[in-house]
Amino acid sequence: VAERTGRFLGATPAERAELLALGESMRDEGQKQPIRVFRRGDRFVLVSGHRRYHAARLVGLLKLLAIVLPAEPTTSELLVDQLIENG
Repeated sequence: VAERTGRFLGATPAERAELLALGESMRDEGQKQPIRVFRRGDRFVLVSGHRRYHAARLVGLLKLLAIVLPAEPTTSELLVDQLIENG
C-alpha cells in the first residue's frame, strides 16, 4: 500500500499506544470496518483507514479487509470521505 501521507511516522508515544491498542483489538476481535484504496499501477493507494492500516502493521497483521475503488477519487470525493471517516 502506498500511503497518501506519512502522518503516523512521527507518532507521539500516546498516539502509538492508541494505535497499538487498536491493532490488538483488530487482531483479537477482527476488523470492523474496511480500509478504502484505489489502484495506481501495481500498487494500492490508501484513501481512508490510515489508523487501521498502521495499527494492523504494528501488531503484525498481514491482511486487511479493503474496498477497492474503481478509480482515483477526486478532491471533492476525498473531502467527503474524510468527513464520513472522521465524523
